[in-house]
Amino acid sequence: MEATEKEECFEPMNGSLSIDEKKLSEVFQWTERRTKAMNELKLAMFFAVVLVLSNPKLPYVVHSDASDYVVGASLSQSQDIKKGSQPIFWVQN
Repeated sequence: MEATEKEECFEPMNGSLSIDEKKLSEVFQWTERRTKAMNELKLAMFFAVVLVLSNPKLPYVVHSDASDYVVGASLSQSQDIKKGSQPIFWVQN
């Protein structure tokens, strides 16, 4: 899948937070193509070398979110001040 298709999947999240009245009448439609792009992005994030090993001497941070369809959570730590909080574990169901 090309980068533009992945970007299209997250297009509503990439825009500014201001409301464009012209776009209020448009309906976002979740297509099979967007489902494929979302699944590829999740796999890329899960298998990419972005997870860090935990340090039991540092505090942990849990982030969670839920909707009517899915629950997700991540466990992270701030091990490097320059990098900020980095994920140790991520799960979605």
